[in-house]
Amino acid sequence: MDWESLDLAVLLAINQTLTHPVLDRFFVWLTDPPGREIYFIVAGLALILFGGKKGRIAALTLGIAVALSDQISAGYLKPLFDRVRPCFAHAEEVRLVLEKQARSGSFPSSHAANAFAVATVLRDFKPRFGPYLFVLAFLIAYSRPYVGVHYPSDTLFGAVLGVALGLLVIWSRNRLVSLWGRRAKKRTGVQEPPGVEASQDKGPSE
Repeated sequence: MDWESLDLAVLLAINQTLTHPVLDRFFVWLTDPPGREIYFIVAGLALILFGGKKGRIAALTLGIAVALSDQISAGYLKPLFDRVRPCFAHAEEVRLVLEKQARSGSFPSSHAANAFAVATVLRDFKPRFGPYLFVLAFLIAYSRPYVGVHYPSDTLFGAVLGVALGLLVIWSRNRLVSLWGRRAKKRTGVQEPPGVEASQDKGPSE
């Protein structure tokens, strides 16, 4: 069995076998507005309103990470690979749970990329919430093959892309904060004691 056949077989198991009317309604709500938007909006507002200065930095990091993951996945990779969604490529086999679906490319899943980018950034800010954040990201990613609009490999690659971009943005932010802090101290003539740079590189985590 080649990987495309395996991909389709796993999709059909998720889309047709592991189903229930209650799950249909739940995953439709989670994958389409307002479910997905609520996840992003609540996360951003909570950081801005209750996170203090570190929370606002994390919110900015979150916005950049999501913008990158969405643009790279939807704006660049989808047109590049131009993979037909399973609900159209295998219309006679795949159950389309959504009322309508755009004919944009299938690979990779932007939902998965964005959800895992959000989970990665928020986990950096509040590590103890990490498991819950990644479970929610997994459910958003899982909803895509469940409703018939993505192959499992689309969501798997999207998740990896989201985590990678989230880590890249976090690393870039930490480097910028560290460089800005050192330059500010040099301008004021303050000498950094040993170990300060390492602590600055940790960013807004607890």
